[in-house]
Amino acid sequence: MLDSAYYKIPNFGLWEFLHRTPILRPTKPQQALITQWTDQNEWIMNNVSGALRAQLVNNNTYNLFIAIDTCLSKFYPNLKYIEKNRAWAITSRFMLLLSIHVHSKRDVKFYADKMNITTGYLYKVCRHIYGVSPKSMINEQLTVEIKTYLTDTDMSVKDIANKLGFEDPSYMCRMFRRETGLSPIQFRNKST
Repeated sequence: MLDSAYYKIPNFGLWEFLHRTPILRPTKPQQALITQWTDQNEWIMNNVSGALRAQLVNNNTYNLFIAIDTCLSKFYPNLKYIEKNRAWAITSRFMLLLSIHVHSKRDVKFYADKMNITTGYLYKVCRHIYGVSPKSMINEQLTVEIKTYLTDTDMSVKDIANKLGFEDPSYMCRMFRRETGLSPIQFRNKST
């Protein structure tokens, strides 16, 4: 659930700040809000079941990230994405493009062309910054999208495959199993 909330956050300034400052020291009022957030999630986990529980926790986590970003923006009005170097800027741009196009485009060349770089350079940069290939990052984002549909909707696996542009649902199922170790149906059943 957290991974899908992570990928939906559009402001890379938040991730840049958290990367540079991994420990946040909340004020007393912020601590009270975090306690309320924790209590709310605990209530959801104890009183709601199935896909609705997963959706509520996911939304609550997303809201927490937005609240943190809002507070940071007040204390740090100049909080923006800071380019550490060209490689960091390219991978951040790649992540943004993935969040927009992963439903229809899964070819590394498409993303490299969008950024006016070669696929070899994108591969080198992703390996340097994240330690994985661009194709692995595409598959990870696609897996998050599939997980979101499986937990937040009642769509069939076939409908999800069609929505994500897979010509053959069995190919999506094989890719999902390779990434998660579970079939889409096993993942859905485990999530409820």
